[in-house]
Amino acid sequence: MMASELKEFQQNISGIDTFYLHSGRGQPIVFLHGVPSFSYLWRKVMPFLESDFSVYAPDLPGYARSENLPDFSLKNYSKWLFDFCDFIGKDEKIDLVIHDVGGPVGLAFVLEYPEKINRLVIMDTVASSKDLPLSMKIVINPGVVWAYLKLTNRAIFKWIMKLAVCQKDKLDDETINRYYQVFLRDKKDRTTAKIFEVLKAELDKTVGENISKINCPTLILWAEKDFILPLSWAESIKARIKNSTLKTLPNCGHFSQEEEPELIARHIKEFLDSP
Repeated sequence: MMASELKEFQQNISGIDTFYLHSGRGQPIVFLHGVPSFSYLWRKVMPFLESDFSVYAPDLPGYARSENLPDFSLKNYSKWLFDFCDFIGKDEKIDLVIHDVGGPVGLAFVLEYPEKINRLVIMDTVASSKDLPLSMKIVINPGVVWAYLKLTNRAIFKWIMKLAVCQKDKLDDETINRYYQVFLRDKKDRTTAKIFEVLKAELDKTVGENISKINCPTLILWAEKDFILPLSWAESIKARIKNSTLKTLPNCGHFSQEEEPELIARHIKEFLDSP
């Protein structure tokens, strides 16, 4: 990995002790992770952008080193993200990159605070329950989530993570261990179970029914071989956001950030620099 100026910070945001990575200067880009990941997911992507942008990757409340929300809801996540954006640049628009469960959080934020958004990058996420792939219906089933949090040990966790990438050599044991440590907190606090309950109750009403209202320039950047969220899901999102472009990441699975970080950064920079 290239040399980077990435540094770790803690800040109270919305009354929540929030951990984040940051480097660079200029137009701010905020990166949101999903599960079972954390800000660490973006550590290989951000160095390729830090010379041109001010890059930030927070741990979502309830993950890794950020405190829990007192009450889980998309509205509360949106308010936390609004306050985070105000902290890094009050009255300044941001570019937002979202992935996995960070997607509904980011989309809810874009819809509630459109004045805060310059451009949006959507990566491998869900926007509504309509036409939800069977694989995702299985993943978010309460019984499956319970079994995942209750029964998964390190060997099973490694198997799951390896399934989610195409280039297996890009996901070594040290990296898997970092993710597994965060999973252990999830196993204790059941953050993912709470988020999935929120999505089941709020996703369609908050995001799915309103996503066509998003009018900022949007890049949909999708892994071609994501078995959890297939490319057809990206095409469905593109059809509903008028001012959007779809680009794909060949030979990548769900955690493409581990596989092709430089390519992801290149697509993001080209999009942000475009007229």
